[in-house]
Amino acid sequence: MYIYIIYRRYLLLLAGLMFLAGCAKHSTGPFGPPIDSAGTTNPENPGNKVIIAELLIDDFNDGDMIPVFFEAGSWSEGRDMFSEAYDSLQTNVLPSGQTNIYLRLEYTVKDGEPYPGISESISFSPDQAFYSEYNAITLRIRGSGSQISLSLGTSIYVDYDNYKAPLLTSGEWAELLIPFDDFTTSYFPGHTDGTVTRADCLNKVNSLSFGNGNVGDTGWFEIDDIRMVKFIYKR
Repeated sequence: MYIYIIYRRYLLLLAGLMFLAGCAKHSTGPFGPPIDSAGTTNPENPGNKVIIAELLIDDFNDGDMIPVFFEAGSWSEGRDMFSEAYDSLQTNVLPSGQTNIYLRLEYTVKDGEPYPGISESISFSPDQAFYSEYNAITLRIRGSGSQISLSLGTSIYVDYDNYKAPLLTSGEWAELLIPFDDFTTSYFPGHTDGTVTRADCLNKVNSLSFGNGNVGDTGWFEIDDIRMVKFIYKR
């Protein structure tokens, strides 16, 4: 079982680095515009959205790396042979006196690998049918100003096919709502034969990952309060 977990994480890291390399090479164009603090590339006003259901993946306030949603998993840093990545939980004392805990990843992406990059990710087993119940992800994020890629891995056809959305970070916390429709197809365009739908893929989610594949980038990002949600538009 231990060997299987290590092998699964190796496959996730390898696929994630290939995906990030694709993001670095195609940060515009086929990957669409980065999502800013409005939280969506949809031209609709984000204020029109009303959340009617949600599932907490993790808010880190229990003080550990085990997701609230999936207690058999754990958040883990990933990197290629030459890059550096260090994750940690950070605590902030709010004006109310309450504490808030969030996940921080500090990194340096170095050249030397065919698919350079770093990531922070969790794996799910069995696959999760998020698409049938939810239509978006919400989260809080801030960082050093780099573009970070959010990836949903699926087990359709080959392990760890990805759907992805690029996120811009700044030094201020941003609350994002990212519809599944804003996720673009994976770095592996030959893995589907045209009969597989977005719903097929997103009902087989087995990983969630935040990463950066831009060689030479040194920085950090912090994430918090990650949820799957279902929203509707106000009439």
